[in-house]
Amino acid sequence: MKAIGVYYSKTGHTLMGLKRVQEGLESCGVEVKLVDVRKATDRDLAGMNIVIIGSPVHGGNAAKSVRKFLEGLSKGSMSNKICSIISSAYTGNTDRLMEYMSKRLDALGAEKIVSGVGYKAGVILSLFKGREMSEEAKKQCYELGVTLTKLNG
Repeated sequence: MKAIGVYYSKTGHTLMGLKRVQEGLESCGVEVKLVDVRKATDRDLAGMNIVIIGSPVHGGNAAKSVRKFLEGLSKGSMSNKICSIISSAYTGNTDRLMEYMSKRLDALGAEKIVSGVGYKAGVILSLFKGREMSEEAKKQCYELGVTLTKLNG
């Protein structure tokens, strides 16, 4: 089984969460590839069973580079894939981002969209790194990885 995490992470908080998801996936024997969204293409999704999209909240929505990536994917590029989302936010409010990305993944033909993890980390405007993600958020991200493998098994 193969998984890919496509992400944008200016200060490292979103990548930190995605690495915890990666640990959960790998603990179940899944081969995982992490790709910065600015370098990702449709081809990176080929042959993947699981796709996780990671983005910080910018102005209440996904980062511009993540939106551009999702909007540039061809219809059906997520078919036969289990998808999920992780997001970090200064306020911890990731609802709008999760809703947008879930709708977009559905429009791209995702077989199943698993409720993702949104967590509080960083500072407003990402002027500096700010607070780290909590131990509870790390645990939730790890468990998301394990859950994704069970759904694909």
